[in-house]
Amino acid sequence: MSVCDDILELAASGDQGIENRPEFLAHLKACAHCRDEAPGMLSAARTIRSVPAPALTGHLTPDQIVALALDSVPAAETADRRLAQHVTGCATCAAEVREVQRAEEARSSIVSGRSGLASRIRHVLASLTSTASQGMPARLALAAGLAVLLLAYPAFLGMRRLPRLQGEMSDLASRTRQLETQVRDLSAALATANQTAARLSGWSKPLRLFGLTSPVRGQRTLPSIRVDAAVPYVLLSVRPLVVDPTGDAEVYRVVLLDSEDREVWRSELSVGEMREQMKSSGALILPIAPALLTPGRHALRVFPRDAPRQLILEVPFEVVSAQSPTATNPAQ
Repeated sequence: MSVCDDILELAASGDQGIENRPEFLAHLKACAHCRDEAPGMLSAARTIRSVPAPALTGHLTPDQIVALALDSVPAAETADRRLAQHVTGCATCAAEVREVQRAEEARSSIVSGRSGLASRIRHVLASLTSTASQGMPARLALAAGLAVLLLAYPAFLGMRRLPRLQGEMSDLASRTRQLETQVRDLSAALATANQTAARLSGWSKPLRLFGLTSPVRGQRTLPSIRVDAAVPYVLLSVRPLVVDPTGDAEVYRVVLLDSEDREVWRSELSVGEMREQMKSSGALILPIAPALLTPGRHALRVFPRDAPRQLILEVPFEVVSAQSPTATNPAQ
């Protein structure tokens, strides 16, 4: 429950000294809604408590009053004849039935128009004031109506907040599923990284480096490389031509395509990083996992990230398994 609900329930109890409690005064000072609702509820609760207990005996029970008020025709047909005769001849019970009906109309108006509980309570209190001269039965009837209204208020709050709580629970379940998916993806990536690290730590031989160049005009056979699945990485070297006026901040993308022209690997480098690597190594060195280099035709492409159709390098090549006796482009 919210703080507003706690304050309004405290007011509905009608206990003495509530209006002087520091937490009660502090909340009313800061909350206009409770400042409007709480005084009426407190006054109504104390009015009910002021009715003497002996005056409430000898009449219909609250359940009987509510049954007659909410569905008077069927109730009159099915109820005990004595109850119907009692309501007909008892001004107190008849007034209670009418007040419960007014309370039900007020509750329906609150649900549809959300006009506020305080205005309904003020209306009932005004009726109490105007009928004070009619004697104790009318006051008892009004007190019974206020009691029904106050008892129904917590249930009304729960029903009004139910759709919002259901939406919040649905959002929470959706976020939970997303987090579970992300955790699974991270776990899979971590497992792959651990496997790669284990393979690298246990590998003592030199890694293979294959130099790839663009095919010359009229060349019919593709360069081929032999890949051993046991190595942690296969190193491919290329020498893309970067135009001098290109700024160092511009980003280029390097992609590896399989035999069905699907992208299986990518890397992004700024022009400054490419020039630095070309200066130190004479080429771009690209570490590729051997699992991505399946036997068959592949292609390596280099292009600006923002202009994928403007290729500055495209190298088709063939991958053969390590069991193959020869390869046209042996490891360097």
